[in-house]
Parts: sequence; C-alpha cells; structure tokens
Amino acid sequence: MELNRSPMPRSQGNAGPPQVSLTPTGGGLGVARPWGRSEGTTPMIAAILDTNVVLDWLVFEDPAGRALGAQVESGRLRWLICPRIQEELADVLGRLERMPHLRRWAHRSAAAWEAAQRWGCPVDDPPSLPPALPLRSSDPDDQVFIDLAVGQQAGWLFSRDRAILRLARRLRPLGVQALSPAAWLAGQAIPAR
Repeated sequence: MELNRSPMPRSQGNAGPPQVSLTPTGGGLGVARPWGRSEGTTPMIAAILDTNVVLDWLVFEDPAGRALGAQVESGRLRWLICPRIQEELADVLGRLERMPHLRRWAHRSAAAWEAAQRWGCPVDDPPSLPPALPLRSSDPDDQVFIDLAVGQQAGWLFSRDRAILRLARRLRPLGVQALSPAAWLAGQAIPAR
C-alpha cells in the first residue's frame, strides 16, 4: 500500500468530529446487516476500515475519517479487524518513524496503535474468496479488506483506495457497501440491495 498524505488544515482547533448520522439522507440502513441490537438502541453495523481510513481517523485527523471514527467510538459501527490487517496497520504506523516525509506524525503512532487495539473487534483472518467471484483487487495488498468484508458479511467497507472502490458495484449484491468516508460524510444515498 502506498502512503502519501499531506497535512489537513485544522480550522476548528481541537473541536471534535462533526456530528453525523450513519443513515445517509434519502437512504437508509436497510443495506447493512445489524450485528446486534439492544432494545431502544441503534444497531451495531459491522464495518471494515482500510488502513488509510484508520490513519485518517487516528493520525491525520481528517474530518471524514474523524467522523467515521466517532461512529466506531460511539458503538454504532463495529470495526472488524483481523491479524493480517493488524500487521499491515503496525507496518504502516512504523513507517511514520522511518519515512522522512511522514515523521511529522510519528508522535501519534503509539496512541493510534492503542486506539486501534481498543476500538477494533478482532476476528480471524478470512479465507480467500472463490476464484469464480469477480472480486479481485488490482492491488493484492487490498484483497484482505474485500475478503474480510464479504466473509464477515460486513455492511460497510470504507476505503479511499480506487482499487477497492472500483469493486463497489460487484460487492453490493453480496451485502457490502464500499465507499469512501468522504462520500459517506457527504450523505450520498446508498442504493438498496
């Protein structure tokens, strides 16, 4: 995975993430499978966050990433993470220390790892999808996110990666909505399955 990120301007100081709803306007959560629900509460929706989305939330403080992270922290989203994704996240967080153009964020690495351990819901590594399914990412490093989303029947797969987003239409019939955090934050309606 390539990591290239410029700093985000912070016009609101340390204000928290924008308050948003998981339900896009005009859409509805009929597209996502609830993980569980207590009486009178919002259902927990299983979600997969690719590594750059996690970095946007926990390191770069991108507004869309922070808003999505707030949904994880509030318990509305259940962020599923498997050992292969944890390994990738650890590797990428390590790059903050090793790569000169990323060192300005190195001081956030340990806190980001701790937050990932706190908010991520561990699951087993997914099996590879059958070759008959036309869901192969052009970036082999991204395949684990697709395999996990389909294998766990996650309602959402959040990514900024074009290789994943190009597969959104093919993922939809399998119960997975793939979109960027910015598209979600903008409130674009999610087509029903």
